[in-house]
Order: sequence, then C-alpha cells, then structure tokens
Amino acid sequence: MFRSIFLFMLMLGIYANVWAGTKLPVKLDWSSQPEKLEVAYNQQKNILRFYGSINPSKYDYLPVYAAELTLNTNADLVITINNAVYEPVNTDGVEFNNQLIQNNIDFQYSIQYYKKSPVANIYFIPLRKNNFGGIEKLVSGEIDVTIVNKSQQRSSRSGVNWPPNTVLATGSWYKIGVPANGIYKIDAAFLNSLGINTSNIDPRNIRIYGNGGGMLPEENVDFRYGDLQENAIVVVGENDGRFDQGDYILFYGKGPHQWSYRPATQRFEHDVNHYSELYYYFITTSLGQGKRIGTVASTPNPNNFSGAFDDFAFHEKDEYNFLQSGREWYGDIFNFSVTNRNFPFTFSNFDASVPVSLRASLIARGTSSQSTFNITANGQNIVSESYPSVGVNYTNPYATEKITNTNFNSNSGNINIGLTFSNPSTNAEGYVNFIELNVRRNLSMTANQLIFRDKTSLGNGKITQFNLANASSNIKICDVTDP
Repeated sequence: MFRSIFLFMLMLGIYANVWAGTKLPVKLDWSSQPEKLEVAYNQQKNILRFYGSINPSKYDYLPVYAAELTLNTNADLVITINNAVYEPVNTDGVEFNNQLIQNNIDFQYSIQYYKKSPVANIYFIPLRKNNFGGIEKLVSGEIDVTIVNKSQQRSSRSGVNWPPNTVLATGSWYKIGVPANGIYKIDAAFLNSLGINTSNIDPRNIRIYGNGGGMLPEENVDFRYGDLQENAIVVVGENDGRFDQGDYILFYGKGPHQWSYRPATQRFEHDVNHYSELYYYFITTSLGQGKRIGTVASTPNPNNFSGAFDDFAFHEKDEYNFLQSGREWYGDIFNFSVTNRNFPFTFSNFDASVPVSLRASLIARGTSSQSTFNITANGQNIVSESYPSVGVNYTNPYATEKITNTNFNSNSGNINIGLTFSNPSTNAEGYVNFIELNVRRNLSMTANQLIFRDKTSLGNGKITQFNLANASSNIKICDVTDP
C-alpha cells in the first residue's frame, strides 16, 4: 500500500534538483484555515494544507512535503533541519491520528535511479509536538542532507562482487527450510534423511550457506550479496573426524519474515515475506573444512546495565487480494455477520511497568456509509478509528486503509487484542492487514533458547552488561547480529 502512495507523492510533490551536500531551503505557505478535501464520494474532511502539499490517506490526510534530490553517488543519508521556524497551527475541526506527529520531524527517504544517476526522494510531515502537547507547523528552515558513504559491505549495485560461478556449481548440495529465527539442531538422522551418508563424511567439512533471511531486495540500489555466504556453525563431536550418532550441528537460521528497528519511532517493525513461509539454507560437505563459531572475551568496563529486552510479535494473514491485482493481501474479513474478532499474543517474563506499543493496519470498504473499527486490549478500549465511504465510481479507491499507532498498559503478558467492526450497510467489509506489538520482557532464561536485543544499549560509547536471570553454567551466548 505504501508504494502506491509514494508514487503519488512523486507526481505531486515539491521538487528540488540539487547536489547533496548543499542546503535545501524550505518555506511553506500554509493555508490560514483548514481546507476541505473530498476523501470519498460525497464525503469531505477538514485537512491542514500548505501550497504544494500532498495529503495521502495513508497518513490520515496530514500534509506531506516531498522533494527530489540528485546525488553524486549512491549513499546513505543523514537528514536534519537547521534554522527551523515553527508556529502554532489551528487544528480546530481537523481530525487526524495524533500518533503520526512526533516531537521532532521524522525525515524519510528512498533512493532510486534516473538515467543511471541516484536520486533521493525525501518526504516528511512538517508538523511537530511542542513540550506542552500542542501542534506546531514548520514555516521555514534549511534541510541539511549529509552523505554517509556506504561501507564496502553495503556497496552499490555496481560495486557488488559478482563471482564468475556460484558456489553451488561445485560439489553436492542439500536444501533445508527454516520457518523463523532461532538456533536449529541437525543430527545424524536428519542428515541421513536428506541423503547424506553420515558414515562417509568428515564432519569438519560440513558447511552451511545462506544470506540472512527475509525477501530478496526489491530496489536495485539495495545491498545484495553476489553469492551465497557461508555461516559460522557449531559441530559437536567433529574432532574425531567421524559423525557419530550422538554428534550434531547447531546453527542460527533466520526465517522468511524479518524485523527492523526504526530509530525515528523507536519501534521494531516487521517485514513480511510475500512469497514464502520458509527461508532456505544449503548444506555441503564437498568444499573442505567449514567456518566455525569462535569465542571472544566480554568487553571490560561496562557503563550501561540491562536486565530486560525488547520483544515483538505480529499477526498477518494473506487471504484476500483486492481486484485480483498486486502483491498486497489481507485477512480476517469482517462483515454484517462477523463483527468481532480476537487476536491473542503471549509474552513470558512480561515487564508490566512499560506500556505496550501497538501498530495496526486495518482496511474498510463501505460504498454508502462510514465504517468504524474499535480496538480493545484485554477488554479495555484503547482506540477507535473511522473510515470514510469509498463510493461506487470506478475512479474511487476500492477501500480505505489506516495505520494506527498507540500505547496501552497491560498487567499480563497474555494480551488479547479485540477488533469490533461496525457499519450500517449490509455489504460493508473490513479486513486486517496486520497487527503488531512491541513489549519489554525481563531477561530470564526460562526456555531452551532466547533471542534478545535492547534498544537502550544503543548509543556512542555505550558498553552494556546484560544480566541474565535463571542462567546455568552451561549456557552459551552467541552474537547473531551477522551470522
């Protein structure tokens, strides 16, 4: 859904073809009063506007500034604003999702190629919250774009090291699929089931290859490996040169659906794989001794201490595709007969002192009347969203999508998210794109494996000591940031 809106932004946005490294002056001519926008057939909404703004439904019709910036090299960008001037904005009669406005402007960008030259498409909502919770509008300032050269690993598409032949061209290979991130154990029985005769192999030659889970990159400028990469593994019992019945392999596998940290919102957001429910790794014993997990000493003199971590979960089903077109699918239909659904989530060692962060993408289609989704958590009302009707003209949108961001408190790690759909029309429908939760959990070893990360450990100069409860002497801790 975002891609179609972004293309719309490119067509109607403000453009500035300059080289990165210079400052981009911004001066916004705001309307003195909210304006009316026809968001559906015979239905209008009061919106905030400035000259040249776009107001996509994705952002609840808030104004968006878009600019095009020609780069002299493919690079990562750091975007800031200097000499910014803000003024209070009149929001009387304007309904919008307050969670979309941050204390500081959240700059977004993507890089595409035009006539073999990299072009950055920069966009942001020029509104912020002040210290008192009020909304202020950006009137003028200078956008400063700093180029941060990509590391050798994150080279541009022209810098990828493409080998003359894939590693798969030599030897015998066996493919295995993993459904999610985690440590996986491979024993002799499993290897034999793949067709590997464990009595005839040297376990020191076992290698596992894979490129880290998730979908293949969609953008040409995104980093990609030129070939399959070997992963470091543990092979227990390999020192004698035989793979005995009690020997086994341990490796960290990443599944098809991945999570990314968004610094601007301080949230982890999921990226679903649209094409597979498994991510595949490849095993060989034909290329000599393989890569093994090494041992490193702990960094001394910690200055930050953590006994908790960030965790997350999502619900997303691919059941319905509108107009039999595109790769966006939706699930969990609501209609006149099905108006309520529940979505349970469970987190062990839940930290109830930190609010739960919810992000949900819901879709409604009603051609004659407004729809409403009411969201509850363990029976507690937390937010209600209205969706305008879409009309019946072929030029009207087929449905309306909204992304809801909100926080709520929970006394338990057993969290039940309830959705109630209402529309007086018998032919109205609602759908769930996804429901996503971010929580804090206490760092305690209560299962046979635990994957953890902590955003509070981020920052220059921070050396974090993680304090793990219920830890036994035989626990192994692995850094799987880059397996």
